[in-house]
Amino acid sequence: MSAILNAINYFWKLGFSEEMADLYVKQYPCSHSVSIDVLNEIMEYGSRIKVSDGERTRFTQKNFIILEAIDRVLRNGYRPEAIHIGRNPSYDFSIEKESDLDCVAFQCIEWEEEYDVEVGKLGGNPSLVQLFFDEHGDVESLCVYTSRLKAGTIECRYTVFSRAFTESNSPKYRGRLFEDRIGVYYADLNSSPSDRNKPEQDIEVTGDFRITDGELTKYTGNDRHVIIPSGVVKLRNSVFMNCHFIERVTIPETVYSLGGDTFYNCEKLIDLTIPNSVIMMGDNPFANCPKLKLFNKSDRFILEDGGLFDKEMTRLIYCAINRESEVYNVPDGLISISKHSFYNCQNLRKIVIPSSVKIMENNPLSNLPNMRLENYSPYFIFNDGALYNKTMTTLFYYEHGYEFHNLVIPEGVKIIGRHSFFNCQTIKKVTIPSTVEIIGYNPFTNCSGLTLENHSREFVYENGTLYDKDKSVLIYRSIPDPGEIFIVPNTVRKIGRSAFFGCNRLRRVVIPESVLAIDRSAFANCVGLEEVTIPNSVKGIGEWAFLNCPGLEIVSIPKHTSVASQTFLDCPAQVIRRES
Repeated sequence: MSAILNAINYFWKLGFSEEMADLYVKQYPCSHSVSIDVLNEIMEYGSRIKVSDGERTRFTQKNFIILEAIDRVLRNGYRPEAIHIGRNPSYDFSIEKESDLDCVAFQCIEWEEEYDVEVGKLGGNPSLVQLFFDEHGDVESLCVYTSRLKAGTIECRYTVFSRAFTESNSPKYRGRLFEDRIGVYYADLNSSPSDRNKPEQDIEVTGDFRITDGELTKYTGNDRHVIIPSGVVKLRNSVFMNCHFIERVTIPETVYSLGGDTFYNCEKLIDLTIPNSVIMMGDNPFANCPKLKLFNKSDRFILEDGGLFDKEMTRLIYCAINRESEVYNVPDGLISISKHSFYNCQNLRKIVIPSSVKIMENNPLSNLPNMRLENYSPYFIFNDGALYNKTMTTLFYYEHGYEFHNLVIPEGVKIIGRHSFFNCQTIKKVTIPSTVEIIGYNPFTNCSGLTLENHSREFVYENGTLYDKDKSVLIYRSIPDPGEIFIVPNTVRKIGRSAFFGCNRLRRVVIPESVLAIDRSAFANCVGLEEVTIPNSVKGIGEWAFLNCPGLEIVSIPKHTSVASQTFLDCPAQVIRRES
């Protein structure tokens, strides 16, 4: 597969199950099924859904958003016969007019800037909306839609424009298309009933808490015992991340969703109870909480032998770091081991994977220097310290304590999974074969002694730095490289996620005007970094981009550049906003 690194995990999150080898199927209450042919990279929507453009059924990032939107439409009770994919090239699919429903056209957009740009363009130019409706006389509403899988939950954003918007310039509105609270993996940003003219955001500040549309989005306090206000319904991903002072958290019964990495790295957290109101949970909300004693009251989850599971015992979410036993036998019947579920469980000496496990999510076995893997699943192959899928086309994980320190990845492997070597201090050399087509965001993050040998035409490795084949994305900078000054080539348009993570010898980085984006954690833990200037070309800087850069005193950033939350966490830099 070539569209996304973890497509099978994505299908699993949507509720599809593997009916036969490489064929995933989901049955809906309306006696309709949708299937996904992984081998041929195509989505089959069934005979009751009309498809006029087959290109919208192939594996691409945008088409996965179309799939997720249609899945959401079907789960909300719309009839398959009313759905038409590729009806018109101006939009992706439509729900056609029925007796109680006007025709709605869906324009699916990839997440982040593209969605905001499109909504802003339409919202600020009623004439463009009018032009759309003039060209499509039977369409009464246009839904601009996006979604993504983040931290274990599928989030969506959408804005609906109606003909009324063009007639009276009334506010755009969000909804009554998707009003349910849905399964464990979903975080529907529009789950609460809303009026047609409800403003885009309802923001409230209560003490140290910032709450947006019922979601706790930020905490600014430093209390040892945090009592989350009643009325909060969701905790945003990573909202208490790195709150090292927190010892206890009280979550009210109004909360139904815990985001992924919610309490990540809360090193002093010792006491937390999951209330019975919680029905969904992202990737390990309690990762790297070494002192935590967790209690559970929700019937949607099971806490057993230090592990937190969904109620069906098919997904492992969390394993307690302070669990006493050195051996963890993953329960037979489990299907998915989720992201970061064993993160930093350094007392573990052995993890046994049973035959039932089909899915390894993003890096569940990270930072386990003493662990040995014992695999009985036919869906994986464990060879020379590396864990692959059953066809040996994807590398998921490399065992940190493996006795040999060089890995020659076999020919035939196409994908090196994200963070697959993360924080491996023993690996010295990895040879990338000619067959590799995809490398997830820096799989070599914080490998302090690693150099690469590359044979793939899809990538370039020179002067200790890994790029894509056009040198437009800087993927990885070797930590052992002695250079104190790095000049980013003027071909580079993006500095990738964790690209310079842990490059402690680095003192100065020169970024050219070709660079448009600096991704998450790009310069995190560059403890020697003293000088960097953000050029006018940069449109956005991701979360934790300069995490723990104690030597960085001043950073000059253009006023138009968007800066994510916690970009300068544990970094003393004074940020100066300059005119372009």
